Amino acid sequence: MPRIHFKDFDYIIQVGDVCSDKLLRPLYKKYFQLVKKLKDDVPNFDAFVNAELGVGKHEKILEEETKVGRRVLEYLNSFGVPVFFVPGNWDNSYGPTKIKDMDKNDYTYWKTWLDWWLARHSNEKLVQGLENIYDLQFGLYSDKFNVLGFGLISGPERLERVKKLKVSEEKRKKLKEYSDKIPNRLSMLWKKRDKKLISIFISHNVPYGVLDKVIDKNNYANGKHAGSTVARNFCLRHKPDICIGGHIHEHYGRRKLGKTVVINSGFGRDAQVLIDINEKTKKFKTKFVDSVVKKYRKKG
Repeated sequence: MPRIHFKDFDYIIQVGDVCSDKLLRPLYKKYFQLVKKLKDDVPNFDAFVNAELGVGKHEKILEEETKVGRRVLEYLNSFGVPVFFVPGNWDNSYGPTKIKDMDKNDYTYWKTWLDWWLARHSNEKLVQGLENIYDLQFGLYSDKFNVLGFGLISGPERLERVKKLKVSEEKRKKLKEYSDKIPNRLSMLWKKRDKKLISIFISHNVPYGVLDKVIDKNNYANGKHAGSTVARNFCLRHKPDICIGGHIHEHYGRRKLGKTVVINSGFGRDAQVLIDINEKTKKFKTKFVDSVVKKYRKKG
């Protein structure tokens, strides 16, 4: 539950991961250690959880953690201002897939992820009935500024890997066409924006290569960049004025990516950023929470 450090704001942007990770995060930590150790022949996460807790427990955990996320959004909704929300990887909003065994081969693995990422809406149990919550999963809002969003991504999509997959040429082509749906949907939203207004892109994960390096010796991705390649490509192609993301816990601040100012809004209940936009000049200022800035400096 966030502690709001600023007053007199007109809008709230929430970049995802409102649901609790209290029950699942220890399991993910153990799973990542297994990935690092085995490298190959790692069971999928659902099978791993079933082995650890028993069949059916995973779904019950997701239900409990979704209730926590709902309470967070109810709190933000209570401020009476528009709340722009994109779901994060913890927010149980992945799209449906017909594939039953994602680990069967390279094709089923990537097709499953693409099905998940292409969800058109956030989980209804999170957002339904909250009048101030704007679900911006593949959504656009235009009034005093443009804001469009895409959530769910938890790491580099690496869609270029499709070229190297051990699949037939026909299935490789299908994967490429399917993966293109993500940037194509975003490009269609971009075309509908009001060109006279400043534009903000909300991505759950920050763009690849910007405030996204993992700093955790226990993580298999330690020292690597873990941002979103979809967000990076969107920023470089369309040049939104601002891109706001999070997901990567180790960073908090702003950087430039081409002509776009990228903001990692940080991790924790005190991490937030105030953006003050001049509608006439399209210029803006950012203010970070001093106590959180000091905390991140100590982390290095």
